[in-house]
Amino acid sequence: MPIPRLVLSYVRSERDSFLDRFYQDLRKEIALREGLDNSDDNSEPGFRDTDSISGGSNFREELAKALAESWTCVCVYTPNYFKREACGKEFQIFLDRSMVKYAPDGTVTGAKGILPVLWVSMEDLKRNGLPPKIAAGINFRARKHHVRYEKDGLRQILRRSPRTTYVDILDDIVSDLIVRFKDRPAPLSEPPEYATVKNAFEQHSVDYSPGVPETSPAGPRNVQVFLIENSQPGQQSLADETENSWREILASSCAEIQLIVDVLSPSMQDSEELLNRIADLACRNVVVVVMVASSAAATDGATIQGLLNSLTTSDSYIGAILLPSPDGVSQLEAKIPTANVDRIFLKATREDPAAIVAGIKDLAMQVICRIVKDAEVHQHPPGGATSSERPKIQGTAKEGNSW
Repeated sequence: MPIPRLVLSYVRSERDSFLDRFYQDLRKEIALREGLDNSDDNSEPGFRDTDSISGGSNFREELAKALAESWTCVCVYTPNYFKREACGKEFQIFLDRSMVKYAPDGTVTGAKGILPVLWVSMEDLKRNGLPPKIAAGINFRARKHHVRYEKDGLRQILRRSPRTTYVDILDDIVSDLIVRFKDRPAPLSEPPEYATVKNAFEQHSVDYSPGVPETSPAGPRNVQVFLIENSQPGQQSLADETENSWREILASSCAEIQLIVDVLSPSMQDSEELLNRIADLACRNVVVVVMVASSAAATDGATIQGLLNSLTTSDSYIGAILLPSPDGVSQLEAKIPTANVDRIFLKATREDPAAIVAGIKDLAMQVICRIVKDAEVHQHPPGGATSSERPKIQGTAKEGNSW
């Protein structure tokens, strides 16, 4: 069986034509954007137990195998979802794969690959004292219709709203999943024994943990670098993983960081997609660093200028490096709105591996220090997320910390 991009976790008795439509639409969009075969007998775009397990197969073994390997888990939240032992086990397998840490109050840090979908309204969940604390820091935020999404839930929107609202939210879910594909949890070496998996929604004892080794807390552990450059034929790219490159230096000197680098073309006409991705990462406390190579700035300065101007009006915490353009930094710093001056950090550096690494470290630490110090982080996080949606930052950040 091919490894699925996603597993749908849901209450079997709540399956209806609306859930079927959502799942099929989700599969179709994933297949289209990931270049996959969407035929019914191919589980790669998505796995659902009632569709993907053939007759005569061991149902529980096939489901456990999919949960052990799948890149992500889409959890369909209803009040009953948190009452079903099977759903709690499916949720727990992804927590174990992420090697999360458990706080005494039941919350977790470090969860990967879990994307919740509000099938009913947030009020329906809250009225039942849900979601439980173990799920409180795991979230998805619809960008265009978030108020409507929380007020009605996706099923009601699918039933009654104009199709454009549903399509917009579906597109946000797919885009979020594609981002999470890159930071997916490692697969398990073998499927778990289903009977021994704990129900995540039952009260965890504080000592329950899948044996996560302690790591050094001296700095941020989750950094996403957006590299914008325009390498010419025969010119070495800053994204290349060559010997003694800045990527290798950063990885060896800061082993606890999960570093992801996206190389973007400066010829982009619209920076909205990048800004949306940055906002999503910031809601999950990923430290964002935007790096602009001089080759890009020189080739298409107007586009780069527009992009960085957009970043300075973002609600996220961002570090931005220009390589090398101190004049550009000074000009942009003067344009940062007063409300955002403590959330946007700009820096110029040489196109030299050691200098780039030093710049990324410095910016990441500045950003994470500001997140920790900002008294509003756990009340009104950037991007409009609620306090229950935003997990606390991992690691420590004190003035004067060195890497």
